[in-house]
Amino acid sequence: MSNTTTQSLSVLLSAVQFRMSTIFMPIFLVFGSGGNILNACILLQKTFRTSSCCMYMITAYILHTVVLCFALSTTLYSLSHTDPLTYSEPYCKIRQYLISAIFTMARCCTGMACVDRYAISSPNVNTRAFGRPRIALYVICFIIIIWFILPVHLIIFNTIQNNRCVMSGLYPYFFAAYAIIIAAIIPPSMMVTFSILAAKNIQQMRQRVQPSVGNVNTSQLTTNSNLGVRLKQYDYQLLRMLVVDVTIYCISAVPSPIYYIYAAITLKATKSSDQVAWQNFFSYLAYQFLLYIAASTSFYTNLLVSKAFRDEFRIFISRYTRCRIQPTTMTRSRVHNNPTVPISRINL
Repeated sequence: MSNTTTQSLSVLLSAVQFRMSTIFMPIFLVFGSGGNILNACILLQKTFRTSSCCMYMITAYILHTVVLCFALSTTLYSLSHTDPLTYSEPYCKIRQYLISAIFTMARCCTGMACVDRYAISSPNVNTRAFGRPRIALYVICFIIIIWFILPVHLIIFNTIQNNRCVMSGLYPYFFAAYAIIIAAIIPPSMMVTFSILAAKNIQQMRQRVQPSVGNVNTSQLTTNSNLGVRLKQYDYQLLRMLVVDVTIYCISAVPSPIYYIYAAITLKATKSSDQVAWQNFFSYLAYQFLLYIAASTSFYTNLLVSKAFRDEFRIFISRYTRCRIQPTTMTRSRVHNNPTVPISRINL
């Protein structure tokens, strides 16, 4: 009876995991990747593109697009084919390495966007100098280079054992500590700390604007006041977008290190079939499902929390629609005004 129950639990959890993958992974791939591409396109518009903060955010969105396309396409392939993780050691090494490296790059870029918001809103001139596009470009290049190098240990110690891609030897203990530091301690601490500091700076900027406009003449009052409000709203809305991204990241990233701590502690322990089934399912939730949600939702949360983002999205869509419609209208106009032009030579 006990064996039957255990087998039923394992089958049930495997079926739930398979069903979740077949339903949600295509959604994350299409809408997550598409949303990240739209994020990048909108932040490249005139209102945002001169901001160094947007450079970090665009890089993070592009990295999320890359990791979603790579990780989800391979996951979907394994649902209907033999999973290469069960027999290809090079694939086992490279896949884990790339996913870890790219996710960490995106986290660091989001964290640096929070640092940039703090710097650009600081009353200190030297601190504000950090929030320049040129500095952002150097930092982004450094992040990408360093995180292509640091996770190389995954290539060395991941291997195939018993038709599974696993970490060999004592490496799971090291990786548990590594995952805690780079996923659950440093990025969330940096994001939360600098988001709070940036919010305080922006609040102080708001309080300083009103007294300062009273010293100017009436003709300058509207211009300076409107400029101040526009600047504050721009910074505030970017910060709101970041805070929501940070919140979602913190919720989704914490379970992954917890899983690796548990896996490392129980590495040598004898586990029942139930325990193995639950561990595999929790690994799927922590290391795949929740992380993919965090990488897929930013476009939709940006639309919800930022009016400036919604306005730019509408402008972007209207401009794209106008570009698609206008050539057709002009072509038909030429045909109408010049009936001698053969219809076959007009691309309608």
